[in-house]
Amino acid sequence: MLTTFLLIYAVFTGQSATAIQWDVNVLLGIFASVACGLGAVLCTIYSKQLSNEGWTSSMILSKRFYGIILLSFFFTYDLIFDYALENIG
Repeated sequence: MLTTFLLIYAVFTGQSATAIQWDVNVLLGIFASVACGLGAVLCTIYSKQLSNEGWTSSMILSKRFYGIILLSFFFTYDLIFDYALENIG
């Protein structure tokens, strides 16, 4: 988490490798980066708890896969049908 904040600091102070133009997409990207980092930590903690309860690695990964599919569909349900009609068929 510390490295994430270090990278954000570098972006804010102009010390990153590329020039940046501030807009809502940059802030959304920074927020998404922090949220994904927290999600990865929570996922690791939960996987450890399941492992301690006797779940095998394949059981944990399969349930995680189903969760990712459901979350992806939930966040893209309004786009997926238009995409499918335009690009498939």
